[in-house]
Amino acid sequence: MKKAISLLICAALCVCIFSGCSKIGDASKDVKLKPTEPVNAEDLIPENEFIGTYKNKDYTATVEKNEDGVFTVSIKSAVKDNKNAEWTLSGYFSSETYRINYTDAVKTVITYDRNGKETERKNEYENGMGRIQFTSDGDLIWNNSLDSFKTQLKKQ
Repeated sequence: MKKAISLLICAALCVCIFSGCSKIGDASKDVKLKPTEPVNAEDLIPENEFIGTYKNKDYTATVEKNEDGVFTVSIKSAVKDNKNAEWTLSGYFSSETYRINYTDAVKTVITYDRNGKETERKNEYENGMGRIQFTSDGDLIWNNSLDSFKTQLKKQ
């Protein structure tokens, strides 16, 4: 008798649970997404315009495009206290946002002796994250998430 009652209770619970899950909402109340406005290709700056060298007083960046469409960016800091840093990163260029997001940055710290000769080269990290934003004025804004800084460089 106890088995029969527990089976009936289980069956009733299953029916209630499954009937609640199977209700389909009214399609007329669904949110309707409107298509976005098409991007006018004439207003876009060609991605090759962003290839080149960018500088400010502390950094020099070189932007290149590989045959496979991946952009590679090399950034070097100015030498300070017999040290400087180099970052190498890559990502795909977005022609709609003029941006390269990256998650593969390698930061290398280079130490020099008093004569300027390189004495040590050490990777500080790999898989650094951040963003390279190009502006319509020809600037490059580097937002380095891992080192928590942002700087702007001018195209040369």
